[in-house]
Amino acid sequence: HTHTHAHRHTPAMADVATSRRGSRPGSTTARPVAGSASRASLSKPASRVSSATRRGSVASRAGMGGSSSSPSRPSSAQRRAQEEALRVEQQRNAAQNLLQPARRKLATVEAERVLSVIDIALTKVKLLPSVSCDNPRLADVRSSLPGDVVKALDLYHRLELQCVGSADAGQSAQLAGAVRTLLRQLLHDPSTCQLLSSVAPEPDAETAAFVTHLEQLRSFVFQRLATQFEEAQARDEYLSNLQRKHRRTREKIEQVQAQVNEAAQLREAEFERRSQVAARIQQDIEAVHQASAETTRKVEKEARKKEKQETQVSATSQQQVREQIEVLAKELTQVKAEHKQAEEQLRRRKLKVENEVENWITKYDMEMGDKQKEMDDINEQYDGELSQLKELQQRFAVLELEYSTIMEERRIEQERRKLAEENLAKMTAAAVTIQRVWAKFKEAKAAAKAAKKAAGKKKGKKK
Repeated sequence: HTHTHAHRHTPAMADVATSRRGSRPGSTTARPVAGSASRASLSKPASRVSSATRRGSVASRAGMGGSSSSPSRPSSAQRRAQEEALRVEQQRNAAQNLLQPARRKLATVEAERVLSVIDIALTKVKLLPSVSCDNPRLADVRSSLPGDVVKALDLYHRLELQCVGSADAGQSAQLAGAVRTLLRQLLHDPSTCQLLSSVAPEPDAETAAFVTHLEQLRSFVFQRLATQFEEAQARDEYLSNLQRKHRRTREKIEQVQAQVNEAAQLREAEFERRSQVAARIQQDIEAVHQASAETTRKVEKEARKKEKQETQVSATSQQQVREQIEVLAKELTQVKAEHKQAEEQLRRRKLKVENEVENWITKYDMEMGDKQKEMDDINEQYDGELSQLKELQQRFAVLELEYSTIMEERRIEQERRKLAEENLAKMTAAAVTIQRVWAKFKEAKAAAKAAKKAAGKKKGKKK
């Protein structure tokens, strides 16, 4: 039933979609704009309060910037500003929660049908750029489309080209019918819709605006359908209270603005008065500058006199320093000679030690050569013995294998002989038993025959 009801509304949506070249959507934006305007009016007072709070907190920080000794601890004014900002944020969240419906899903089938009409129209509008003859990527997936979709697509392209630059109402009606047929077939085939969506071009400004308006309309309709009567009544009451508060706030703002203007006039008067005082102070400063210039000339004269005296004292000090430098240079020459002699002694000692070390190294190399030769002889002897050991182990392995084979053959032969003896014993016992039975059978047969003959003789005598 939902699909049937939705298809009853699709022709009108298709007509709107096909006329996207010459028409501009305007009526669909009224309700979403109203909703957005109401939300904007709700957010303005809160934003003014938060901005005023921020200005108050900034002013309090500016007034206490020079005298604060511990900037990490906020002042009482800053704490009050933070608490006020937190309270405003909480009120804003509460208002947003009140404006949003409590239910996130639709409760009735009729509401779902109404929303499905908008969803189908939105899907069709998004599919239109994909099936347009202006789409260069449509040829890439044309071979993957079903046959009925290809036929409807060709008819739509042919009518679309015929309607370009034409105002014939009959052709427009045919184009609308072709669009409805094509979109109806596509909606019945989700895989084809997905394939066409993958090659959809970037929509133009009008189509993007129309899709945006449809999405806003869907959001607004969903919000209206999901909102209960009590929620709408509470929201209207909240909005009326908010409007009254807004009017009172505007009145207060106008009063404060008048006070600000009056304070500005007083500030201008005070500024004029202070400008006059500053002019008088500037005159006094110029007089002080003239007096200070005379004082500066006197100070410079005394400074030059003092500089001359200090220059003479400096020349005397430089002569003394030169004499000290000459004495120290002589001492340095003597110390260098002593150090050079000590360096020669250390070099001779170093040469002697190096010769001894070289002799020890040579001796060590000779001893290590002898030891290495002994080790090579021992290793060679060890390698020979090791090769002999490997040969003996190989021979032993062959002998052990032969021994194992012989012992296995002996064991098998013993088992065969034992089995043969057992079989022979069994056969002998069976033969003896058979002979006994046969002998008893023959004795019994002979006895029966003798008894039969004896019985025949008795009958002949009686006759």
